[in-house]
Amino acid sequence: MAIVVEILARNNHVVQRYFVDKQQISIGRAYDNDIHVDDPYVCAHHVDLEEQEQHIKIQDNQSVNGLKINNKANESGVLSHADVVTLGRTRMRIFSATRDIAQTKTLSQLEEKLEWLSSTKVCIGLLCLLALSMGLTQYLHTFTEVKVSQILESVTKVILFICLWPLSFSFISKLNKKDGRVTSQLSLLFIVMLGYEAIGYLETFLLVNTGAIMSVDIASKGIELVLFFLLLWFSLFIGFHQANAKRNKIAGLFTLLAFVALILPKYLNINEFNPRPAYNSTVLPPVLMLGDTISAEEFVAQAEHVFADAKQAAAKD
Repeated sequence: MAIVVEILARNNHVVQRYFVDKQQISIGRAYDNDIHVDDPYVCAHHVDLEEQEQHIKIQDNQSVNGLKINNKANESGVLSHADVVTLGRTRMRIFSATRDIAQTKTLSQLEEKLEWLSSTKVCIGLLCLLALSMGLTQYLHTFTEVKVSQILESVTKVILFICLWPLSFSFISKLNKKDGRVTSQLSLLFIVMLGYEAIGYLETFLLVNTGAIMSVDIASKGIELVLFFLLLWFSLFIGFHQANAKRNKIAGLFTLLAFVALILPKYLNINEFNPRPAYNSTVLPPVLMLGDTISAEEFVAQAEHVFADAKQAAAKD
């Protein structure tokens, strides 16, 4: 028969665990206790514990600051494995070593399939691809003379900024006593960002060749939301051991918030006049045009009906 004592942080995560192979033990600040607690608010021999079947009986020894079980003052009590005991400012869980444990979870096949993300070579390769793609995007959006040093500086700043996402997940995972898996988180981010880059190229290509601005924009924003959901879902999957239902709820909630905060306002204000409209200045080579190109003069001539419609609308107002 043995007793297990887990010292808890404020968020109830275990910071230290003791296993004492005795039926009766004592806890206090004195060094002759079975478990020594370095807390000035704990008495020399604060409490005694006795194992009774799978339950633990706890008895306060007239300590100065008393005994609390689940934040309620008690002189004694019988503990279950979920009870939180407070001695001074030290929080702990106390239970029998023979208590039942949860069933073993089946290892997810998805976990094994994502193992390649942890490869340093894969991560570096994805980083290089992303940097090249972002550099090309900036080049296509620039009319003035382009310097490689300027592109490198801009791309480096963006990559360093977006890396805060996987580093944050890894840090929080470490705080929760999980494996941070920084390389996997970085590889995942680079893959999703490459997806965003691909959407940008495809969107520009379709806009130039079809002119269906609204349809293309809605489709691209929908795909971007799906990518954001997948990024968040897999970040949680890699960093934390959660149930799928909980992971789905978290990823779905934050995706909905992103839609409401970043995308929905754009469509709600679509009919409002903007004195400074945004233009897509991407320069595409003619080879990417599906149809025949026309000169500026021909374009203006074909667009005369647009100006006529605008004059009629202005006259009505």
